[in-house]
Amino acid sequence: MHRPYEAFLEGSGVAAETLRGTLYQRDAAYCPMPFAKRCRIEWIGDQKQLHFYYVQVRKYEGKDVEVKTFRADDLKTHADVVKDVSLILAHPDGIGLSTESKSHDFDLKLAPGEQSEPLRVEGPGALERLRLLVEGADERAALRQTVMNVTCDGWSKAHVQSPVGDFFAAAPDVNPYVSLPFTVQDDGWMTSRYLMPYKESLVVAFHNLGEQEVRIRGEANTKARDWNDDRTMHFYARWRVTHGIATPPALDIPFLVAGGTGRYVGTASLMMNTALGTHQGGTWWGEGDEKVFVDDDKTPSWFGTGSEDYYNYAWSAEDIFAYPYCGQPRNDGPGNRGFVANYRHHFLDDQPFEDRIAFYLELLSYHPVEDFSYARQAYHYGRPGIIDDHVTITAEDVRIPRLPAPWVPNPQNASAGATYFEPELLTTQPHQLEEGEVWSHGKLMAWRPQADGETLRLKLPVKKAGKYEVDLYEGRRTMLRASESQQLELSEGEHVIELMFDDKGREDARLG
Repeated sequence: MHRPYEAFLEGSGVAAETLRGTLYQRDAAYCPMPFAKRCRIEWIGDQKQLHFYYVQVRKYEGKDVEVKTFRADDLKTHADVVKDVSLILAHPDGIGLSTESKSHDFDLKLAPGEQSEPLRVEGPGALERLRLLVEGADERAALRQTVMNVTCDGWSKAHVQSPVGDFFAAAPDVNPYVSLPFTVQDDGWMTSRYLMPYKESLVVAFHNLGEQEVRIRGEANTKARDWNDDRTMHFYARWRVTHGIATPPALDIPFLVAGGTGRYVGTASLMMNTALGTHQGGTWWGEGDEKVFVDDDKTPSWFGTGSEDYYNYAWSAEDIFAYPYCGQPRNDGPGNRGFVANYRHHFLDDQPFEDRIAFYLELLSYHPVEDFSYARQAYHYGRPGIIDDHVTITAEDVRIPRLPAPWVPNPQNASAGATYFEPELLTTQPHQLEEGEVWSHGKLMAWRPQADGETLRLKLPVKKAGKYEVDLYEGRRTMLRASESQQLELSEGEHVIELMFDDKGREDARLG
């Protein structure tokens, strides 16, 4: 079930490598298997051993719907299509524009409180690509406090209203990654490939809710596109945030509550997790489940098994990853502490709704936390007349969340029994200190060796003889476990850890 097409690859002309990172994304497999009459899935194994799974099924209603049942040789029959789709998913930046695409460039500066409308185009048509770069003296504030409004067909409320950085599902700051609809480059340019149709007009506007001047550069590409009054939908992306949350108890966080007809196509969680621990066993925020009510549901059509399972990963993973449909482009750490961004786009598994939809993602952490900040983004398409519970973004909403400072690590839950040392206090050798809210006691020791073989000696006091594991852990962005020892027998007294810079990568980084 984890890799469902593997059994059909032999002789198909499709290599297993073709599916990795494309149809197979993290712990999810986007491998359609249509059936005309019925489907039976069997799991064979030891029921005493842990096992879990999540299967999505889409039913088609109406006698005019014809479904052709999946067969073992379908991969061989459609090998070229599978390869073409996988190539697009592997390289979303290679998706081209339509031949009739028109380019609209803009470059503007906004003073605090100022609004501007740099783009207005007449329809019918569609915005097929939007690239933005927002700059300010304080980059984090510029990206969160510059609000983008995209309004179609003269509506009184913007269809898209979101801080620019959050719209691209990787806030705060610039967090480079590539998904099918979004690209964030390390130079700060951000690209959206979500199609935004309009019948009469499309307006892109910006509002500076911050206290500094910002510069906004943009490139918009539109194309002619007919508007079908019976089928065409507007694109929506409306952001919201809740500051100052305490959990537990569990809290169902609303992402979208809407009445009307449409299709739900994506979700992003953009959080500040104030947990004090250093291990995901004590800092995990996502024990809560997604609950999605569709039309006349009395119980949710979607009822998940944990937030990480909804976002297609497991075991409160702390690493940075990005796939076409899902990813975690930011997770400060250690564990799941700090600023965290998760996204999932529903292209193969979008959720249609005829009358209403209510999307909630429950927040429940391993260990009690306070002042948790939860921003989120729901992406959907809706027919004209759809209404939702969106509230206009205010300056209070886009205030910059700050982690409690200084942070003093707390050995709780999975890190219970740990003793923490500050490296800058363990050496007399020259070093630099960097300050920041994500670092223990607000400081980070930065050792920058200049020559191969250069060493750093850290004197480690041991108060009591016994068995210890020594863990040198860098919990910022890359989640790199630089070195972790086996259990070491240490006597009482002073011990020395010696680190040697090996620019040739000749030896494994191991202690003990």
